[in-house]
Amino acid sequence: MRAIHVVSAISLLTVGAATASAEAPLQQPQAPLAPLAPPGTLVGGGFTPDGTPRGGYIIVGDPQPLPPPDVDDGTYHAPKIFYVNRSGGTYYPGTNDARTNRSTIVGTTRTIPAWNVSATGWNQVMTCLTTMFSRWNVVITDVDPGNVPHWELVTAGRPQDIGMQQGVGGVSPFNCGTIQNSIVFTFAAIYGNDYRSVCETNAQEIAHSFGLDHERLCQDPMTYLTGCGNKSFQNVAAPCGEYSNRACMCGGSTQNSVALLDQRLGLAEPGMVDAGPMPPIDAGPTPAPDAGPTPSPDAGPNPSTDAGTQPQDPDAAINPGDPDAGPGSSDEISAGCGCASGSSSGIPPHLLLAMAVLLIVRSRSRARARARARS
Repeated sequence: MRAIHVVSAISLLTVGAATASAEAPLQQPQAPLAPLAPPGTLVGGGFTPDGTPRGGYIIVGDPQPLPPPDVDDGTYHAPKIFYVNRSGGTYYPGTNDARTNRSTIVGTTRTIPAWNVSATGWNQVMTCLTTMFSRWNVVITDVDPGNVPHWELVTAGRPQDIGMQQGVGGVSPFNCGTIQNSIVFTFAAIYGNDYRSVCETNAQEIAHSFGLDHERLCQDPMTYLTGCGNKSFQNVAAPCGEYSNRACMCGGSTQNSVALLDQRLGLAEPGMVDAGPMPPIDAGPTPAPDAGPTPSPDAGPNPSTDAGTQPQDPDAAINPGDPDAGPGSSDEISAGCGCASGSSSGIPPHLLLAMAVLLIVRSRSRARARARARS
């Protein structure tokens, strides 16, 4: 019997249905900003002086209007879906669209192989990303949302797979605004089992698709600086640049990554509770009626297999030859990662997500009603 831990704040089906109304602007958007470099320019990328691969971004044309400031008007706003894809795939040149695998990053059709990552390693990446973006109105999932608006974080392969030079850790399109349905790439194969760096590179690349530049603050994932421990988005006005200060690509000399993401992602919905994994939804077959009332002597959770309590393999982070490493199938459980994960059999994943969202949306509605009653 397999179980699915659905911890995301909203189901992909509900997100898709709500997108049209949620995208209606609350007020007129600001005038678009144009990057200071021409389209096609690669900014950053390549090894740092200490040999660390670093991500970059490629300027695309047609700067988008900046979104209006997020306003808490009491209405529901659909979260943005970030699909973290370890399975790779084939990508085609064209206007950025994660629904059809088209990207301005690739000049010709390119295929990226799946990332040969263990279940433990993948869980670390997903947990890190969920924590990294917990402040904002996004859902992190490793289930392909299909034909609904979403952003795709391809987490697999090497830069050479899409025709880029060695040392590029990741790449995103960039135009100072929000690139809808963008595809970003983190070349996970070059990081070995450094799962934290895979997560931080993913965070930088997806933030580029919302107009964030590189900055000179070591504690922030938008930086090239190293040696200060784990990174998270900082509410600090930091100078822009890679190895030295420079003008920010979208104007000014400093950038506050938290302030920009507050504006472009929106804060997590009021009433949203993310206190860890929800009780698992049973995705396996119903036990036969004649199974018998008496459990076997060893019935009960098995610590060696319980996906919700299994400790991380202490060797997973140091043994690239982990025998259970592999690209993983769609039935892999991302246990306790705060994300939406796949299903092995029985109820399809999208229906499981829909079941979860009914409970969460009802909880949100009640929380809003209580808040209005108190005001």
